Amino acid sequence: MVVGVDVKDGRVAVRGWTEGTGANPLDLGQKWAAAGVGSFVYTEVERDGVMGDLSATASFARATGGKVIASGGVGSLDHLRALKSIASRESKESSWAARCTRRHSPWPKHKAS
Repeated sequence: MVVGVDVKDGRVAVRGWTEGTGANPLDLGQKWAAAGVGSFVYTEVERDGVMGDLSATASFARATGGKVIASGGVGSLDHLRALKSIASRESKESSWAARCTRRHSPWPKHKAS
């Protein structure tokens, strides 16, 4: 199971990022991890599409000890290098991945064969 966590202004957001819940993402992530969730997709709404500071995502990965997909914003190989650098400093239990979107992907589009 993979749980998506959308964060806006430091709190969990729902309904397409339009409503804040007031919930602390680290607290919820720890509860979900304790319940058996091992993988998360973590999106900071403010940086979606622009990458930016990944410290909150790193904190979430440390808090949950799970696999974390840092969602949104990858637009260059430098962004992937930044993710790799952070992942190498994090707990060995945590692993990182990055999601690329077509509009931000640094790689050419490929046709399906």
